[in-house]
Amino acid sequence: MANEHEPYRLPWQRARVARPRRPFALASAFALGVCALGSPAAAQPGDANAVAGDPGVPLDPDAGGPLVAPRPTSTLPPELVLPASDEAARAQSLSAVRRFADAALAFEALWNQTRDPRFLYHAAIAWANAGRHGLAALDLRNVLRTMSLSDPVSDQLTRRFEAERSRAIAVSLRLHPGPEGTTRTLPSDLISRTKVVIETIDPGLAGSPFRLTIDPQQLHEIYLDPGTYDVLVEVHGYRPQRHRWVLKAAAEPTAAWDLFLEPERVVVDLRIKPEKAFRGRKQRRSLKLTQSGVSEPMVVERDDIDPSETVVLTPGAWNFRIDTPRYYTDYNVQITPQTRNLDVYLNKRSADAPRFDRRRKALLSAGIFMSASYITGIGLILGGTARENRIEEGYTEALVDLGVDLESEEPLDDATVAAAEELVPTAEYHKDLRVAANLQTAGVVTAFAGIGALIGSIPAFTGSKRRFGYINLGVSAAMLGGGIAWMTAYAAKSDALLSPTDPAERVTDEEFSALVGHRLGAGFLLGVGGGLFVETTLVFLIDRRRRRRYGYGAAPLLGPGLAGASFQGRF
Repeated sequence: MANEHEPYRLPWQRARVARPRRPFALASAFALGVCALGSPAAAQPGDANAVAGDPGVPLDPDAGGPLVAPRPTSTLPPELVLPASDEAARAQSLSAVRRFADAALAFEALWNQTRDPRFLYHAAIAWANAGRHGLAALDLRNVLRTMSLSDPVSDQLTRRFEAERSRAIAVSLRLHPGPEGTTRTLPSDLISRTKVVIETIDPGLAGSPFRLTIDPQQLHEIYLDPGTYDVLVEVHGYRPQRHRWVLKAAAEPTAAWDLFLEPERVVVDLRIKPEKAFRGRKQRRSLKLTQSGVSEPMVVERDDIDPSETVVLTPGAWNFRIDTPRYYTDYNVQITPQTRNLDVYLNKRSADAPRFDRRRKALLSAGIFMSASYITGIGLILGGTARENRIEEGYTEALVDLGVDLESEEPLDDATVAAAEELVPTAEYHKDLRVAANLQTAGVVTAFAGIGALIGSIPAFTGSKRRFGYINLGVSAAMLGGGIAWMTAYAAKSDALLSPTDPAERVTDEEFSALVGHRLGAGFLLGVGGGLFVETTLVFLIDRRRRRRYGYGAAPLLGPGLAGASFQGRF
């Protein structure tokens, strides 16, 4: 088996016999190299591809061992040839003298400066020669993802990547937002804003610490070689975490590292103003703070709050919502680790009370309904009055036929009462009067219901504040309550007068006329209250539907050194 430190030679390279190195031989080689660089035939500093030891694409990825660049430059595919520069020449010179780790760092520095993936490819070859197969696999993966290659070259690099990956340990770093034992992982929106740095002491780098920054989207598969690693993780809204892990050569080809993140805490003293918002008897005084911009927001809720409250938050954007009977606030605040005290100002509800949307059709429809209702009501009243007059005229004619003096105030004798009963029975007389009274009552209620509907549509027509709608609901409820009670009393009196069938208890004109006032009063309250209640309820329902469909709002955005506004809504 070949020595693990001896470079692997590709098939086209001649086999050479390994000989023990001596100081004299090294000095002679160095002198010859200096002379060669000074001769006209030597490579110029600006010609990076003419430097001996130029890395090439391996043709046999399964041969094993570290990569060594072939001497002929013609074997390197054109898309992988380094650009001509002094920096590239110096990096290749480091590979030529077997300082592979330093050469890899030099190539990666050029990659960071120029973002040219060719430097990253040569860095991967240098890492492989240094025995750092994990770093070589990471660089080769980035080359395959960022560089457009021909199919043969892409296939060769893919096979080389697979070979280097098989020699390294695939590590999966899992971040858990919570204490130890938490199973859920960090949401993707936070992972994209995560910084992961892996640091190790590499003896091959002269004992200097080596830092590797990992792409947040590649945390599920990081290629590392055996060794001791310090992992530093910085996540927005969480405390920086540092943990040390050890990878052993005899371990499994894969490893899983679990890191539990602790949220960063900021203790904030809230001073809620004005203080008069907390005067009087305690009612609904709630506080709700919601974290913004994350898929799993943190929520702080409290009831029966005081003007001074202390809350524990995390850095970032928060939505503040405070509700009291007459005051409220709803705006966004940026919390920083330096935030300690925060003044929260409440707005008076009456100053920014919501209004109804102006709808001219509301008044027009209510006017049409009122007209139809009023005409219908008047028709019922006239019909009931005509029926009542016809019944009374029939009874009067019967009395006249019996010879009764209608101007006399003397009561009728028994014989006249019996004769009148035969002509107009009391039961039928009372029944007809009841029907006439019911028609008149229905007419009064129907006529005034249209007037109530017209009044209820005025807030929507004028765009008044929504509180006027609530006032209308309260007034209509009171009128309905009074109208129902009065109508019940009227129905009881009417029933007491019109229920008897005894001729001696036949209702008189004076007694029946006494019910007219009760009929009008109860019908007015019941009609206006009912029309006002129904129309106001319809206005609220239509307005609610409009707000749910086209809701929008604006709120101030305040914070330490920040001032602005935020807009939100459903469009």
